[in-house]
Amino acid sequence: MKKSKFEIGTTLAILPFVLGGTLFFGVKLSNTYISLDKFSAVAFFLTSIVFVLAALSYTLILTLIIQAITLIGNFKNGFWPSTETLMKEVCAWLFVYWMIVWGLPFSVAMLVFLYASKYYNVFIACSIGIFISLPLMFLIKKNFPDIWKASKEFNPERKVGWKKGLVLTLILFEAASFYINTCYTFEVKLSSTEFEITDEIEIHAKMLGKVPNQNLLRVKMVAIKSGGIETQPQAFDDESNGNFVTWIDLNKITPGKYRVIIFLKDYDKESVYKKLFFWKNYHDFKKSFIIRIEEHMEAA
Repeated sequence: MKKSKFEIGTTLAILPFVLGGTLFFGVKLSNTYISLDKFSAVAFFLTSIVFVLAALSYTLILTLIIQAITLIGNFKNGFWPSTETLMKEVCAWLFVYWMIVWGLPFSVAMLVFLYASKYYNVFIACSIGIFISLPLMFLIKKNFPDIWKASKEFNPERKVGWKKGLVLTLILFEAASFYINTCYTFEVKLSSTEFEITDEIEIHAKMLGKVPNQNLLRVKMVAIKSGGIETQPQAFDDESNGNFVTWIDLNKITPGKYRVIIFLKDYDKESVYKKLFFWKNYHDFKKSFIIRIEEHMEAA
């Protein structure tokens, strides 16, 4: 019993730091401009560290829940104690293997690959990345044998087999990806909500962090009381550093009440896989505003 209480206390002591790091770097990532045309080492670093910390956070939370069940139920043997041991080893494996043994060489390989891909084809850039990262992995194995040994001992495959170990890894991958896809900033501002037919609507948008495709940002207007008549989707102009702007000319618009909808270009004509991917990760990239358009009133 004392051992269980001590282990829960240890998990509780570690969890706030890991959660804090996950949230801290997640906010940093949400406020970082990621260009689709230019590689950013900062964005890559933030994405990588948030991914690992998010997976570790989920694992620690699950470990804490299992530890509490084991303690409250006073289980000595069976499913809960063995699962508790497994989850603690998974936590250690994530830290040692994902962040050190695999994480450091992979990060170096990806950085080199992304930089080299600007000058060479994919095959050559990938070969250069692997060639440069292998010596780093060799140095870790040679100079830190305990770390290399620990990465094998904590591998969940050793205890549950490669199939269940793969499933567990994929679950952690999906959980971390889910959090990564929430690390973005999407803000929209309209110049006003009351317009005359001689005016134009100025719309400003800000997209930072993990956004799928800034160039797919669109805006349209839908009449609220005119049978749902809507305008054709209109693209935004890229100002700079994640700021976008567009203007809607109201000269040919019938006065009335409209809903202005800002969204990412629909994937209606894409494959089922792309539709599912788009909905799962980015379905909430949508904002709307109610505006009123009136006739221009001449001064008496």
